[in-house]
Amino acid sequence: MPNDTIDTLIQKSKDGDAIAQNSLGVMLENGLGVEKDEAAAVAQYRLAAAQGLASAQNSLGVMLENGLGVEKDEAAAVAQYRLAAAQGLASAQNNLGFALQWGIGVEKDEEAAVTQYRLAAAQGHAVAQNTLGDMLEMGLGVAKDKAAAVAQYRLAAAQGHAVAQVNLGFMLQWGLGVEKDEAGAIVQYRLAAAQGDADAQNTLGDMLKMGLGVEKDEAAAIVQYRLAADQGLASAQNNLGFMLEKGLGVEKDEAAAIVQYRLAAAKWHTQAKARLETLLTKLENQTLKQNSDVPVVNDLLTETENQTLKQNSDVPVVKARSEPSEALHTILDNYLVKRKAVVGSSGTTKEYFHSRFFSSFQKSYTQKSEAVSALKRALDGEKVDLSEHLSTLRNGKLGNDIREFIKSGKANPIVGTEVKTVRAFVQALQDRQANEPNTP
Repeated sequence: MPNDTIDTLIQKSKDGDAIAQNSLGVMLENGLGVEKDEAAAVAQYRLAAAQGLASAQNSLGVMLENGLGVEKDEAAAVAQYRLAAAQGLASAQNNLGFALQWGIGVEKDEEAAVTQYRLAAAQGHAVAQNTLGDMLEMGLGVAKDKAAAVAQYRLAAAQGHAVAQVNLGFMLQWGLGVEKDEAGAIVQYRLAAAQGDADAQNTLGDMLKMGLGVEKDEAAAIVQYRLAADQGLASAQNNLGFMLEKGLGVEKDEAAAIVQYRLAAAKWHTQAKARLETLLTKLENQTLKQNSDVPVVNDLLTETENQTLKQNSDVPVVKARSEPSEALHTILDNYLVKRKAVVGSSGTTKEYFHSRFFSSFQKSYTQKSEAVSALKRALDGEKVDLSEHLSTLRNGKLGNDIREFIKSGKANPIVGTEVKTVRAFVQALQDRQANEPNTP
């Protein structure tokens, strides 16, 4: 941007022009044509917000919520969101809804959150439409209504919102709130997969492999599994490993399968661990029977990788797991699949679910991933201190998924007692572990 234009904005800002103040704030915040200076950006947003400019109020709220250029103050952020939302700014309504939904800077109020999401969604705000769909699907702050959820997912998906496309695909695939339509699901998964959504790529691979809604094509399934596996999606690495091991859609390559199983197992993917152990045992037995010069199968892995497999020996690679425990593992795996699929423009998973303009979760992707890993290990018998992960396990959609599982009563047989909250379940699981030796 030419210097005279910047100089003009600076002068207009000094003269009290709210639009110029807000524009200068955006430039300072992002380093556009000027040196990046978040503190100076906050100062400009404050000037414009004080004059009632909704976009500046919303931006100031984001800066306050995330502690950018100013001391973090979630309550003050909510106050700014309210001012902007009252003027009908969709992004502020979405941010206010998010704060109300998760109790960020304000008492948690899911019903009020739904009200704000509805206002923003009605203006075509794709993120709000998708989130409103989530609320309707799960019955959070509103009566559960899967058909209405599908309607919101459709609106957001039509705008190219990848997560909404995955959600809509899922509803169509399983006939939730809409007539089952696997071919329609394929269309949505393809759209999201084309945007690099790893969850969509993996699910599309599954459907191509099985011929669901599309002609069976194992080679095409391999392509999708590879795309998702290359993004580090454990379930896709496990699927790719299986295809390589069995020679489905690709030349059989057990060594390459081991590599994929190992990658997934390192993320505590239990099926990959079991498959890895089975394949290693099979190859070891073949080597012994042949009594040839074939190298020991563990030579297929590096020394470091073998050490990794030998570490945590108190965690069984193959462990008989109860049906409820297996169900919770699946829920946790599915959560991470969908969460990891939320990527930024760089193609990597976003640490925080929403972008800078749409607020952020209190817990990062890394925190969620570590908490899920710890809980899964605890379920498999490893003695893990879950207390440091409790707040994360109770937070956001992860917390909601675990709560729904607990409400179903399926958590009770896992811990041997009745539990009704995430805190009680985690405590009961810790108590059970305290009375059990590590599995040798």
